Amino acid sequence: MYLLDVFPIVKGTWAKDLQYWSAEHISPGSIVKAPLKGKEIAVFVFNCTPLHAAKHIVKEAEFKTRKIENPRPISAISHTYIQSVLLSSGYFVQNIGAMLKACIPTCALSGSDSESEALKKNIQKTNLQTVPTTAHISHTSQKKSDVVALATQTEDRISFYKSIIREEVARNKSVILVAPTVRTAETLYASIKKGIEHITCIIHSGHSKKKLQDTWNTVLSFERGMVIIVTPQYVSIPRHDIEVIILENESSRAYKTFHTPFFDWRNVIEQYADLLGARLILGDQLLRLETIKRVQDHEIDELFPLSYRIQKETEIIVVDMASDKQKHGSYRMLSEELQSMIEYAENRKQSMFLFSARRGLSPQTVCSDCHETVTCLGCNAPVVLHTSKKQGRYFLCHHCGKERTALEACKKCNSWNLTTLGVGTDSVEQEIRHMYPHIPVFRIDKDAAKSDGEAKKIMQEFQKHAFAILIGTETALSYIDSVPHVAVVSMESLFSIPDFRIHERIAHMYIRLLEVTESYLLVQSRNLGNSIIKSLEQRTFGEYVKEELKMREVLQYPPFALMAKIVLKGSVQLVSAHAKKIQDELTEYNPQVFPAMIPSPEGPTIHILFTLPYTVWKSKDRIQTELYRKLDLISRIAPIQVNPESFI
Repeated sequence: MYLLDVFPIVKGTWAKDLQYWSAEHISPGSIVKAPLKGKEIAVFVFNCTPLHAAKHIVKEAEFKTRKIENPRPISAISHTYIQSVLLSSGYFVQNIGAMLKACIPTCALSGSDSESEALKKNIQKTNLQTVPTTAHISHTSQKKSDVVALATQTEDRISFYKSIIREEVARNKSVILVAPTVRTAETLYASIKKGIEHITCIIHSGHSKKKLQDTWNTVLSFERGMVIIVTPQYVSIPRHDIEVIILENESSRAYKTFHTPFFDWRNVIEQYADLLGARLILGDQLLRLETIKRVQDHEIDELFPLSYRIQKETEIIVVDMASDKQKHGSYRMLSEELQSMIEYAENRKQSMFLFSARRGLSPQTVCSDCHETVTCLGCNAPVVLHTSKKQGRYFLCHHCGKERTALEACKKCNSWNLTTLGVGTDSVEQEIRHMYPHIPVFRIDKDAAKSDGEAKKIMQEFQKHAFAILIGTETALSYIDSVPHVAVVSMESLFSIPDFRIHERIAHMYIRLLEVTESYLLVQSRNLGNSIIKSLEQRTFGEYVKEELKMREVLQYPPFALMAKIVLKGSVQLVSAHAKKIQDELTEYNPQVFPAMIPSPEGPTIHILFTLPYTVWKSKDRIQTELYRKLDLISRIAPIQVNPESFI
């Protein structure tokens, strides 16, 4: 008999591992079924000890050790992939069971007895290594992986990917292309599959459970080299012939998780490619600043010299809205240039997309007498003014979802002199319908399209018209392949967000707008001196990259430092006590304690921000350090985010 140490593969955080016993030996690294709280769950076995050598542990245990009845592994996942997840769980200080739950798709835990011989052979060929008992894993692959960057326009990247695919498939090898979202994966699939449909497949979470299982098994049993297009979780498919992994849209924020466990899929995938000895290609039109810095430091190679030029032959028109206001005496939502573009598009029966960064009528409402901002009564976040036929005008909190009527006075001074600031998609739609009542108008944002199906339906209706106007936020960009003319009505509200990554996010948003524009891109802005607006006018983002990297170096922000953030929520007493204790524990790392910009509905929210020692944290020995031990203990009471997307 054997005593087993396991991690339950479940959501949430477990303070420690669990113990079971088995009549048979179960290899460390296996995933099996075990009883827990009246049901069977998947558990990861990280240690298997003969019972005679662990009698003292069993005798001293304060609980009854339960038996694992069926020791047969249920997972069609390679040990190599599991190693990459364990490495990442150590890097991001996340619970191993929760990481495995997030990184292993359900279809890989079917444990089906009907697996074909070819499927079993595929799995066995990838299970070449034993999984160590901790997240501390040394590099054991036989081949040296290389990571390369590819920065060029989408059309050129797709052509290069096809060239890589032809070479690898000719050698009977497989290529995995990873996309950050379902929509991106579907678009990539449509571009790649032409002429090679018989060896190309797509796997993503938008498929039904049955289709996922069938596609998973088909890919495993396919005995020739093939092209597999996946969203991140399905990169785990254990093909033994993977020679190249392409990580498309490398800059996408969708590669990061915004809930526990907090991690970055790009790290998991790079670890996986390294352990496989596979080539990893990071592709995008404009790479993340972290990746650009790695290229500059010769940490990774570039396939071609990085290009920041706007190569697409789209005409870019920048309108100075500050001058427009001076000329007309008041702010106008639609400049003369934008009105002319609408008339131009209508005359030629060419549709338009009008972009606004925020939804609603107005992103902010303030009292003109005491200058107090109207906030949510629940979480104190600024509310957004909306309108509907049923409710009329109402305030909606985009943070916690609470609604209330907009018929109110200032909560601070009782004045009725409330003024709206900024532009939202609702107000753009109202203005367009008022000025051009004969033009078909559609809108895609989280209010107008609450599901993927609704957004697709709106897009289909828009495309039926020879000429129509689509209004939308960043959400709409996921559903647009191309449109003749695009106008940015307002993006000013984003520039005011006090987030160190906000300029990078805006730059990538403009690049995406350029990608979907066929003829004209018009940008309305009151901030013509900004490096991003200058980059658009100069048709190159080179100066923006240079300025942004210089600013971050001065401030010692990523990529020049590795930051970590701890978020505390709860009662005032509990949050204060935990914050004081954590601050004392991490005092040598100069932790900065400050309230969250937007409080949580759960109560007061405190952020603790500190810098991790870069060389220590990049080392494989990090988990042996006192700092790691402290953070591991802290992570059991509060989530830790290593290299967080935002500080606020």
